[in-house]
Amino acid sequence: MRALACVGLVATLLWAASAHAVGGDDRVTIGRLDVPGSTSSRQSGLRRLLWEIDKRTSVDVSPEAVAVGLQSEDRLRNFPLLWLPAAGPIGPLSDAELERLRRHLQSGGTLVIDNLEGRPGPVAESIRALARRLFPEQKLEAVAPDHVLNRSFYLINAPVGRVSHAGNLEAVFFDARAVLIVSPNDVTGALGRDALGQWENPVEPGGERQRELATRVGLNLVLYVLCLDYKTDQVHVLFILRRRALP
Repeated sequence: MRALACVGLVATLLWAASAHAVGGDDRVTIGRLDVPGSTSSRQSGLRRLLWEIDKRTSVDVSPEAVAVGLQSEDRLRNFPLLWLPAAGPIGPLSDAELERLRRHLQSGGTLVIDNLEGRPGPVAESIRALARRLFPEQKLEAVAPDHVLNRSFYLINAPVGRVSHAGNLEAVFFDARAVLIVSPNDVTGALGRDALGQWENPVEPGGERQRELATRVGLNLVLYVLCLDYKTDQVHVLFILRRRALP
């Protein structure tokens, strides 16, 4: 597992190096996408996820997610992984913002949308609308149980989060790569702790096992972005780089 993380990390850092990463910092950094409908209230959950990645893998990560908007394509390129914690309906985004995001994702970036509502409703509908605007020729589809997203680090059976209503991750695939991934059950909501170390949100149906499973889902999402389908059929970093469609 640690070797897998290292290989994926090399690929991601080479991608970031071509994008002139800020300050020359080689650590993997999650970009928290700041758009209408997103929230910073899950920052502690993202912080915990990054802490778990640092402790459980060989990936060198920044301890905090960094807020990033859609005003600059150059800045987007510093963040191969974008995470959108959607507390409300997403949008509206301008055509220019959509084009910047589309180009970023088609060039090797990945967007994870964490549905904090945790059920079908306005947030889920807005996610589908965003997916249609970004990729009108692709569709948001359920991720198959045997897809590498469900085994990029841990073997998982369901994308458990703060709740466990939905049974599958969803994704838009571009050139056989998941470029937009939807986490339907509020993964970061299960991980957040306050300044005293207490859990910020109850989990439903509940229990420490649910929080552990949510952590595993989060790790799988991040490790997939670093490694793609390495665990399925790739052997060398060069193959991974080609699949990332480097500019």
